[in-house]
Amino acid sequence: MTPSFNNALFSSYHLEKVVNDQASATLESAYAQIKQLYISVADFVETRNEAQTEEQFIRPVLRHLGHVFEVQPLLRTSLGPKRPDYAFFADQESLDEARQQIDTDTFFNTAIVVGDAKAWTRNLDKKLVGSGDPFSNNNPSHQIDYYIRTSELTWGILTSGKLWRLYHRDTSYKLDSFYEVNLEKILTDDDIDAFRYFYYLFRREAFVPDTSNRSFLDDMLSGSIRYTVSVSDDLGEKIYLALEELINGFLDYRGNNLTTAAADVKKIHESSLILLYRLLFVLYAESRGLLPLENPEYQQEYSLERLATEIHGTLDTESVIPDLRSDYWNRLQTLFTLIDKGWEESIPQYNGGLFNPKRHRFLVEKKIGNRSLAEVIDTLTRTKERERIAYQDLAIQHLGNVYEGLLEYKPTVESQTERIKLKKSKNAKKASGSYYTSDAIVRSMVENALNPLCKRKAFAEILRLKVLDPAMGSGHFLIGVIDYLALELVTHPDTPPLQTGDVDTEIAYWRRRVVETCIYGVDQNPMAVELAKVSLWLHTVSKGKPLSFLDHHIRCGNSLVGANIANLANLPVIKKSRRSQETPQPAFDMVFEFADTVSEAVGHYLVIDSMESTTVDDIHVMEQELEQAQQTLNQHRKVANLWLSVYFGNMVERGDYHNILNALKLGQAADFSNVQGYQEAQQLAEDYRYFHWEIEFPEVFCDESGNKLENPGFDAVIGNPPYGAELDSFEKRHLGAIVTDTGKNKNSAAFFIDIAKNRLLKSDGMLAFIVPKSLLFVESWRTLFFALLGKTRILVDVGEAFKGVKLEQVIFIYDACWTENFYEAYTFVDETWSDKIEKIYHANSREFQTWLCDVSAEEIQIGLKVRRIGKLMKDVSDTKRGLPWQSKLSESGDVPVVGGKQIVRYGTDGVKGFVNSEDLEPPEDSDSPNKKVEFLQQPKVIAQRIIAHIKEPKPHIKITATVDQKDGVLSVDTVMNTIVTGQNISLIFVSALLNSELINWYTRKFIFASAVRSMDLDFYYIGKIPIPIVTLEVQEPIIELAEQIMAAKRDNPEVCMLEKERKIDKLVYSLYGLEAEEQKIVQLSIGDVE
Repeated sequence: MTPSFNNALFSSYHLEKVVNDQASATLESAYAQIKQLYISVADFVETRNEAQTEEQFIRPVLRHLGHVFEVQPLLRTSLGPKRPDYAFFADQESLDEARQQIDTDTFFNTAIVVGDAKAWTRNLDKKLVGSGDPFSNNNPSHQIDYYIRTSELTWGILTSGKLWRLYHRDTSYKLDSFYEVNLEKILTDDDIDAFRYFYYLFRREAFVPDTSNRSFLDDMLSGSIRYTVSVSDDLGEKIYLALEELINGFLDYRGNNLTTAAADVKKIHESSLILLYRLLFVLYAESRGLLPLENPEYQQEYSLERLATEIHGTLDTESVIPDLRSDYWNRLQTLFTLIDKGWEESIPQYNGGLFNPKRHRFLVEKKIGNRSLAEVIDTLTRTKERERIAYQDLAIQHLGNVYEGLLEYKPTVESQTERIKLKKSKNAKKASGSYYTSDAIVRSMVENALNPLCKRKAFAEILRLKVLDPAMGSGHFLIGVIDYLALELVTHPDTPPLQTGDVDTEIAYWRRRVVETCIYGVDQNPMAVELAKVSLWLHTVSKGKPLSFLDHHIRCGNSLVGANIANLANLPVIKKSRRSQETPQPAFDMVFEFADTVSEAVGHYLVIDSMESTTVDDIHVMEQELEQAQQTLNQHRKVANLWLSVYFGNMVERGDYHNILNALKLGQAADFSNVQGYQEAQQLAEDYRYFHWEIEFPEVFCDESGNKLENPGFDAVIGNPPYGAELDSFEKRHLGAIVTDTGKNKNSAAFFIDIAKNRLLKSDGMLAFIVPKSLLFVESWRTLFFALLGKTRILVDVGEAFKGVKLEQVIFIYDACWTENFYEAYTFVDETWSDKIEKIYHANSREFQTWLCDVSAEEIQIGLKVRRIGKLMKDVSDTKRGLPWQSKLSESGDVPVVGGKQIVRYGTDGVKGFVNSEDLEPPEDSDSPNKKVEFLQQPKVIAQRIIAHIKEPKPHIKITATVDQKDGVLSVDTVMNTIVTGQNISLIFVSALLNSELINWYTRKFIFASAVRSMDLDFYYIGKIPIPIVTLEVQEPIIELAEQIMAAKRDNPEVCMLEKERKIDKLVYSLYGLEAEEQKIVQLSIGDVE
């Protein structure tokens, strides 16, 4: 037992460095005083109650640490009045001033930390059983978290006198993120070196803010974060080097007999990833005490920590490490065997498959030489400065960063050297659509999606919740779900106490229960599935217990590609072309017999869900139950594969298919391998990773009798669905037949939303996704917009959510039970949601046909006034892009062509290039003129298509338009060309409106949903701009001013005509009926961002 325990609050490396640099003349005297105090109470302190412990030991210790405090001040909370034991202040003067506000809401405003005390023997991680105040009996870690959040203070102290803990507001909700000192052990061991940590972290000076309003502990935490981020970034940058070394290590070892043939490279790459996951797992497990480094035999003979130390010493002395030998590999294999099978009482059998030699035969049959393995272990265990990486400082979620980094690299063979290099693929992430989501976003989404499901629910109901991430990647969202539900269970008044003798903390115990019972995850990348399991194991592992059983709920498959049981009675009818369809088939009274089979399978799954993986024997029972369930379902899965394969070009005869259904109905275990298309279907299923939801997770959709549940599906679906992932024509054909809300949208994120909402979610479920902001305003997302709007309770404008990704993102929380006529809109700033809530009525978003966000109620009223002024541009104009002729332009020719950059407000500045007159002629085989050219040669308004800077966006837009009245200017497709079809509407008037301050503000807020990039002023968006229908006489003052500006611009395109533009702005405000106060609101909105 160590005297201090840093449980994921600070960086241990940074903490040690900072504390060792401290010096204080009062440290030794404080130690002597506290030591003497302990001696005076040691004989009876364990028998004292909480009040006695405080009076006789805790408060005297606090005074020796210099603290000034108020005892049990009133704190008003949502649970009624509470009284934390202590409110600490910077000095006596601050306390005296605060006492004038005692028992009011402002008392804690000047406090610096809140504290709570318990009896000496009280377990700080478990609730009390028995009578008394339920809140006081609750888990003490939850109590201090509640006091921290309710008082809005940054730090909290929880103590039993024996144990002293620090909690921080950002992580206290986890309950097991804290810094702990065992003061009793320090004093009985007379360990003044360990006392230094207690003294410098718990004394008054540690909490008192300086002139920049930052305390010693604030700096300690921020320094820890900086160090951890730098180490994580360093590891993320070089992890691919370790993987590359592993790959070539396998290739180089002579006894492996491997070549650079594609099949070998694929197997080497996949196996090297598994080996890398194993190494990361062991490094995490050893650093957190989950593997017994305290056992001398393990530490000396088997540990990776010892092997790494030996390798560092050898490399640092520049000794030669021969690659022909494989001693290091053999030591690793011995370690992996210990982990897989267990070792005496020190290592339980860590099941789960990661270390299972049967699942990974390549790693049993092949080897890596010492030199290559030494380079890999050195890379994984030391920073660039050759300092040891403290894995205990890294959050489990950092594995997500590792996954994100590795995803970008693909193995390629260099022809000259025959070496395998990992090349960064620009399209790797694009192809999968996968990006790593930050902790703050994950936590916000999980909390807002699950809170309504947990409210007023019984303990058992919460434990029955089923939550899915259909594109789980490294499992980041699932970890967030585990933390949230485990906390709900820990703090629930009806949650049973843990059995006496259980070494788990309550939060750790319920995480294990939640991960095996409530969590479901799917990903089509097998390596991501393995990594997700590693992340979940590490997050829920308990010392002395096997790894959680995950195989029944964490699966590999394509969430978008699967059959629906209700459709399997007849083969699908596939359209052959747009104009023809297969001849309708005669109706057959067929049935896909599934009830008896699924009934048996559900029984096996329910057995698994009812068990706890306390022992290895429990795991073996679970494995057997899952294997029996899979065997039961296997034939039906293969038939579903056959049905689905028709969409993927497989030829299946209807008669053959119905014969198979008859065999299933009669319960015949027939061999269908000779049926036409059957074998091909199974190969297609493997290639595309078909995933039939009702077969893979039968207990989610069916009851024990095999009947469909009254309310089938998941209680919540949460995640970051891939967007822009590459889908081939077969996948799109299948999806086109099953989705209902995507319209013409073929984006993978749209398909995920549709399937989650309409197929996977319970009728009273919650859906929380982070998706591209284009959902809010782009034309192709309109169908989904209308399908989601009425049941969306929360919309969050996130902005740039992913590192290196410019595309803005939004979070939507869809609540199938939502009955209000509005949604709550937030923005995401500084890693948290904005405090200000805007209630935006569905009717307003429908009227603008834009999902409004980041807009105030006052702005909406102004927007509605503008929107209702007359008609929309689409009613009085027609707009087309210019010609896609960039590649045809030359420096000479008789026809000038402009691009977007040549257009300035009220004028043009040069040309982009030239074409020849003959280029404008229609093709020789065409009798009709070139209609696009004819359109562009009409009098028109021309405007830059791109209205927001892509690389350096600003939170406003700039429409840049001018008039081509008689020149017939041609343009490329970075220019929008608008002709007026309505009567008595001047082109100059239209261009002035487009350039005006009001219309630019309106366009950004109500057409582009406050986006800052990726906006094109295409026909759809120009068409949504309101235009007042007024006489030419009313238009004349604006036209006159615009003509004056245009005349000046003809002579000098760069001339500034700000005064006249401001006059136009004022006339436009007046034209749309805006009063002075409304104009000010618009101008302040623009001024805030400029």
